[in-house]
Amino acid sequence: MCRPSFTLLHIYISFICNYKVGFILIVVYFNSINIGSRAAFLNYNKLRKTN
Repeated sequence: MCRPSFTLLHIYISFICNYKVGFILIVVYFNSINIGSRAAFLNYNKLRKTN
């Protein structure tokens, strides 16, 4: 009985680690999108002011 519970625990831990890595990647991805849209918005305001 000890063996299956250990493998389940190992799978669970690896799943949590992969989930954390995926979550970090998603957060970085959305942050880069926000930074890009913010930069585009600032550039748009500059162009509108110069014109």
